[in-house]
Amino acid sequence: MTFYLFFISIFILSQAGFMVGWIFLGHMKLKRNKSVQGPIISLSQLTVVIPFRNEIKRILPLLQSIENSNVQPAKYIFVNDHSTDETEKRIIEKFKTECFEILNLDDSKQGKKQAISFGVQHAQTEFVLTLDADVWFDSVYFDHISKLQQVDLQILPVRIKTSNFISEFFHQDVELANSVNESSSGWIRPVLCSGANLLFRRDSFLEETKNSNYFEKSSGDDIYLLQLFQLAGKSIQIQLDQHVAVQTTGAQSIQEYIAQRTRWIGKSRHVADALTNRLLIIQFLLSIGFWIALTFAIQHFSLIELMVFLIVKLTIDSICLWPHYSSNQRVKMWFIVPVFVFILPFINLFLLIYSLIKTPRWKDRLVVQ
Repeated sequence: MTFYLFFISIFILSQAGFMVGWIFLGHMKLKRNKSVQGPIISLSQLTVVIPFRNEIKRILPLLQSIENSNVQPAKYIFVNDHSTDETEKRIIEKFKTECFEILNLDDSKQGKKQAISFGVQHAQTEFVLTLDADVWFDSVYFDHISKLQQVDLQILPVRIKTSNFISEFFHQDVELANSVNESSSGWIRPVLCSGANLLFRRDSFLEETKNSNYFEKSSGDDIYLLQLFQLAGKSIQIQLDQHVAVQTTGAQSIQEYIAQRTRWIGKSRHVADALTNRLLIIQFLLSIGFWIALTFAIQHFSLIELMVFLIVKLTIDSICLWPHYSSNQRVKMWFIVPVFVFILPFINLFLLIYSLIKTPRWKDRLVVQ
């Protein structure tokens, strides 16, 4: 067998092994492990903490979701992270009951982590749910929250609202990352979570963040907390139920997209999780391997053989990713996968280089990583 045929064969076997063995079967294993055992969460023991900074243009869908909810938690705590607009006034105009409280973050503190911690410290319930100020959810959201098992950390779904093909195309990386995270959770443990929709035991949060370096970095209220809980051996679950999902608007411009993704890369690099790094290395090697195999195929294969190679590769990807896209109601985006995988290596390479030379900003502040 010639070298190029050997390389292409090894690539196809490696791609199939990872996609079938890790992605597809991991997702199936996660779904089988979703049986509820033990006590469930009571809404009377749940406080929702919502940090905000200059969200006047984005907070209305969240307030409407709260207003339309069939049932309510014990309390909502909004934490003002030094806003300079009228977000606080908008909240007060919408809600004037004792179940809603607005706290102003101390002048000596700033950032989402500090705002969340401030809200958690003021909460009086056993469990806390953190939401971003720009999300929204279904009217039955809290109904289904009340059916979740009592564990230290519940990772809840976050769906990015897309409005056109371009938006769907450039947010494929989020869906692919979520797919890997779900599969990783099925086999070993989750590697990602989002503070936009995160439920945890209050005492566990206070205990693990008290003497850590959690607050040294301005970004990453999510995966830093996940790492702390994992190192402490806390009980963690990831949910696939779309009734407990929130939606949020994705990046609205190329500049916002690049800034957001470089911030995410910086967080992952700082956390330095061994499992995450292994998965990134595998993904990188498979991406490079695909382009080498494609180059060999173009040089040595007939047109029909080249088409067979591409069809086999893309069929493996599409079939193995289908469980994630279907369970997360992202079927339209699933059809874009075959196109997106061609350019993903170049997007990742650009973002990696950009993150090394440029410090991202969030909420008009430089991100400390």
